[in-house]
Amino acid sequence: MQKIAAITLESAAFQAKLGAVLKDVTDMETGQRGYLLTGNPAYLQPYTDAKGRTGTDFVSLRAGFANRTQSEQSAESQLESLARSKQAEMERSISFRQQGYRRRSFNLVDTNEGKDYMDEIRRIASSLSSAESSNLARFDADRGAALKRYGRQPSSLILFCWCWRHACFG
Repeated sequence: MQKIAAITLESAAFQAKLGAVLKDVTDMETGQRGYLLTGNPAYLQPYTDAKGRTGTDFVSLRAGFANRTQSEQSAESQLESLARSKQAEMERSISFRQQGYRRRSFNLVDTNEGKDYMDEIRRIASSLSSAESSNLARFDADRGAALKRYGRQPSSLILFCWCWRHACFG
């Protein structure tokens, strides 16, 4: 039972780390957009906050890939590279706006470079999340089949709730 709980907690932690990275990039984009539209530096707060978290969140996510397949590690590296490229694109547009070049900042956005980065970031994050969910479902199905052979079938919902409670509330 402890192994099942540990695997479930590990999977939930992985999903949370992946979600944190995606939230960082999305928050940065939100701050960029608000600033470019208004010119008000207060709109950069989500950008600045997320930029400060991004490095730590990627270190945490990367650690979660230490024992993963080469393919998954490659996807994480690609995700990180795309996030850096997206951040560089955002910094260029913000810099143009700060220098008074509103039209140049909008022209950069109009190239769809940033949108293309975000679309690919979302695609990779979704793929990694789906793969993790599939791995957990496969483990759960294998565990359920093994338990049926021995006549014991604990409720997956109870186990999930227990793991979630301990992961969130210690």
